Amino acid sequence: MKNIILLLITLLFWSCQPNPQQPEEENYIPETLIQKAVETHGGLAKWRSYHQLSFDVLTGSEENINRETILTDLNSRYEKISGEGYQMGYDGTNYWYKLEEEGKEPNTKFMINLNFYFFAMPFVLADPGVNEENLGRKTLNGEEYEVVKATFDPGTGVAPDDQYILYLNPETYQLEILLYSVTYFNKENATQYNALHYREWQEADGLKVPKTIVRHYWDAENQALGDSRGEKSFENVGFSEEKAALSTFSAPEHSKVVE
Repeated sequence: MKNIILLLITLLFWSCQPNPQQPEEENYIPETLIQKAVETHGGLAKWRSYHQLSFDVLTGSEENINRETILTDLNSRYEKISGEGYQMGYDGTNYWYKLEEEGKEPNTKFMINLNFYFFAMPFVLADPGVNEENLGRKTLNGEEYEVVKATFDPGTGVAPDDQYILYLNPETYQLEILLYSVTYFNKENATQYNALHYREWQEADGLKVPKTIVRHYWDAENQALGDSRGEKSFENVGFSEEKAALSTFSAPEHSKVVE
């Protein structure tokens, strides 16, 4: 009987101890710059409470607007992209595309999660395999920012040599400027940057997400934004706690699977 009482006391003691890997939400204090940015944009707990995200991304001119509707599973990163005359997607096994008319084959593997990744900054940098380096305070185009660099472990995603440099508001830690490199086609481009200016933000289901992004060349010599390369705007943003069916992302009839 004495041993049973001691066992019950021991179990009660350990059941009352906090889990060091899962701190209480109200006691959570972000420490790194990326963690602070994530908190400013709505918090990792809120982000992870959702299972799917949908939004429209608009590019082009007023006379020739291209609209894509993107649905992404936030856990698996399966995705379906729908535009005028085409669809493409990834269901965890196959990359696929479907064209309503004969035309140039899209680079599906490159396009999947591309707009999602820029849209979902800085939350996606809380994923496993991301490394953070604090670059200190820097001045860009006359404004001062806290700057942090993100790189990836080998084997992370389809382009682990990509690099991201975030310029954060030094008071609020809101993301303002993002430098990024594209190594999908050439790993030697890891430090060849372009830039995105997150010009406008919007609230969607408790998270701060971009409304307008201006694309720029990056002037590496002067460490400054170069000429504009156009804009992306985002509409009809919606997060959902419901899980999307796998069939949502599967290749439809008459589509082509990418090898």
